Amino acid sequence: MEKLNFPDLENRNYSGDAKGHLQLLNDAGATAIAPANYAAAYAAVGDREKTFEHWQRAYSEQDTELFCTIRFPAFDPLRRDLRYKDMMRKLALPE
Repeated sequence: MEKLNFPDLENRNYSGDAKGHLQLLNDAGATAIAPANYAAAYAAVGDREKTFEHWQRAYSEQDTELFCTIRFPAFDPLRRDLRYKDMMRKLALPE
């Protein structure tokens, strides 16, 4: 398996929490990371608007990671939001 080349990421110090994970994603670059993974990271730090923004991008780009991540516990606080219900409907998944 080929190793992805992310310059200088090995030399940086990231915290082990959700904010550190989000910083790592941002440093890696938006073109290298699936939008659904950004949505999960933003959900973990509690940024509802960014979560839905990246979910919509994932849906528009037909990001298959969306199906893998949408049930993550980080999304639990969003399940009552109409946008979550709408996304589940679009994906033909039960709420």
